[in-house]
Amino acid sequence: MATVRQALVLFVLIESLVLNEVGTAQPHLLPPTQLVASYNDEQSVTLRWQAVPGARYYRFQISDVRDFSVVRTDALVLQARSWIRATVAGLEPGKDYWWRVQSLADGSESRWSLPVRLRTESQEAPDGLVPPDGAMLAFGGLRLSWRPCEKATGYRVQLSPSSDFDSEVLEVETVQPWVVEHRCAAGKRYYWRVCAKRGSQDGQWSQVQRFQLMPLHIPSRERETAEPGGRVQFFSSQHDALPLTLTPNPAADQLTITSVEEFDPGSSIVLYNLQGRSVLEQSIRSGERSVTIAVGHLPQGSYTLQIISHGRRWIGTVEVLR
Repeated sequence: MATVRQALVLFVLIESLVLNEVGTAQPHLLPPTQLVASYNDEQSVTLRWQAVPGARYYRFQISDVRDFSVVRTDALVLQARSWIRATVAGLEPGKDYWWRVQSLADGSESRWSLPVRLRTESQEAPDGLVPPDGAMLAFGGLRLSWRPCEKATGYRVQLSPSSDFDSEVLEVETVQPWVVEHRCAAGKRYYWRVCAKRGSQDGQWSQVQRFQLMPLHIPSRERETAEPGGRVQFFSSQHDALPLTLTPNPAADQLTITSVEEFDPGSSIVLYNLQGRSVLEQSIRSGERSVTIAVGHLPQGSYTLQIISHGRRWIGTVEVLR
């Protein structure tokens, strides 16, 4: 009988110890839930998740692979009242990552949360490039333009006679969605592309476009004519530039071209827009020294004027204003 009583007392004591130990044990920590990522820019994100009862801090990881066999970021964050936030910088734009979080307390930790995919933003590539692919341009100082990109802080432009951009690369940066380039050689084919920048980070390159400048006979001497109503620089293959006067320049409705020499048979006038497309062609009667062309129907902007006479080609710029 004594033995049975001793056994019952021992059982009660053991049960009491177990209950006391369970009552003082830390509650089981749950992994964080509601994991959300907010993009600050293409290299920085803010991670958020809901606070877990009993947690004192959290550990989060970011990996290039879903199984976290390679971890690029491993950090601790203190507990907050409702939502926990952590900002991570230095990510590669346009790349997939995975991230996860676990809850931590003194001497205990939760399981990892389910991995969440994270894809950083990438700055869009500019489109709407002008001049269009394959354009034949009639001037040496050309204007390249494109549609503005949202959130872009600037643009980077490259030109090269090589489609691979591996030689003779001309490069310029601008904050405007256009650039004027004067270093291109006439009679040469070029390839060009542009990318948008956000801060110091380059976005994706645009589609490569090609253009070719019309061959010009560069003179051994250049001369500027400064006549009333117009100031235009012309190029010829002769030592002396053809003495021409354009009035008025800028023009609104009509442009008059006057020469001290008579135009010969077969003389012609061609006006090109910024895309290198011919917008006006007109022949000049032999023996004339002055010819008027209508420009009132043209959009406002810069145009390239080409005049062929006496076996020579002259190039100048005409401004049309409204």
